[in-house]
Amino acid sequence: MIDALHIDPDSIVVTDKPIGSDGVVVTATASHRATAQLKADYHLGGRFDQTLPAGMVMYSVDYDGSDPDVADILWCGGHVKVKTAERPLCVWRSESGYNFSVVDEGVDWLVSPNYLDSYRLTQKGDDFSLSPSDADLVGPVKLLIKLGWVTPDHVDLTLTVVRDGQEGEVWYGTRKLKLNANKQAEIPFWNSRLHLTLDGEVVRASMTRDGDGKSGWNVDANAETLSPPPPIGGDPVSNKPPTPKTPTESGMSPAGLAFGS
Repeated sequence: MIDALHIDPDSIVVTDKPIGSDGVVVTATASHRATAQLKADYHLGGRFDQTLPAGMVMYSVDYDGSDPDVADILWCGGHVKVKTAERPLCVWRSESGYNFSVVDEGVDWLVSPNYLDSYRLTQKGDDFSLSPSDADLVGPVKLLIKLGWVTPDHVDLTLTVVRDGQEGEVWYGTRKLKLNANKQAEIPFWNSRLHLTLDGEVVRASMTRDGDGKSGWNVDANAETLSPPPPIGGDPVSNKPPTPKTPTESGMSPAGLAFGS
């Protein structure tokens, strides 16, 4: 998933060289879609029993909703100590209060809520407040689309992100893109289209600037096209919440994290 990132379409570059397995097809740059800082020290109780420092940077992350106890949007960042390890923290708002959990795997600048720890701490009160930033307080990342397994009728693509020498995968599992009778596949990327052609044992790629502007990077269930990413939901500055899917999800938005100026 890349639901924490905003990709700059104008930064997308496709290689003009023949591509073999694990070769780079596309590079691009991206920034975190929304970042904020903790306005004041905040103490976590329970097993954590530690204080989060004022100024701690967090960024918003969309969640696929597979765990009904987790909101559609979380804020992640900073670290808390769990036994002897430092782990990234995530927080979301529910009707019960603020919910905190750590992430067990992945890089701290692009965590996945799919790896949330089973231990959850819920605290009531309105003193967890974030100050939003117009700038990316975490910093940009580099995206690499690589070629995976190649067969006569499909090619696999994987998307990784790189920052400060660390690499994180954001498309999990195998994504098969079907080739047509001419051994070609076409993938829309917002204002562009990526064209892949199987030429013997290598793949050749090209990019045309004729996208419809409606496509994103997330692979759909059929793995034949790329569909738009889910909306970020809510305006963290104006505190305007998104339309809830069910009554129990009301308030589970970035706005519920008491943003301040």
